[in-house]
Amino acid sequence: MEKPCKFSLPDPYQRAIDSGLGNVEELIEDLAGLARSPGRSSSKPSGSDYSWADRLAAETRAMRRAVRDLRRDLALPVPERDAGRLLLSRCSKLWELLNDLKTSRLRGYGPTPPGLAAYLDPRLDALLASLDRILESAQKNGPYILVW
Repeated sequence: MEKPCKFSLPDPYQRAIDSGLGNVEELIEDLAGLARSPGRSSSKPSGSDYSWADRLAAETRAMRRAVRDLRRDLALPVPERDAGRLLLSRCSKLWELLNDLKTSRLRGYGPTPPGLAAYLDPRLDALLASLDRILESAQKNGPYILVW
């Protein structure tokens, strides 16, 4: 049996990995929800095949275990499901997605079409400013403390 590796991570690494794994856990839950959706077929093909939903449920259970093992091996806290953590995680995910749409990042796909930066970047900046206001308001007025 393989012994788990234990790491002593500096605080910035702990926060970054903890945040990233939190996003992964949320997406795994989203996938697991698809397997539980009421419109899914419960029929199984003959033999050892699984229906797509059963396979999805089995894989998401395995993924949860793998993330739990990562948290244990890296001495990261088990996440609490509270509104503050969920808000911070969702805003973090949105921040990353919006920044990836900026034309400075899109240049990897080739030359930026004329006028795209002038149109797209200010609108993305406005969306990012909304996230900042949401987090600022939650920090000042919410029932929880956010650290970002």
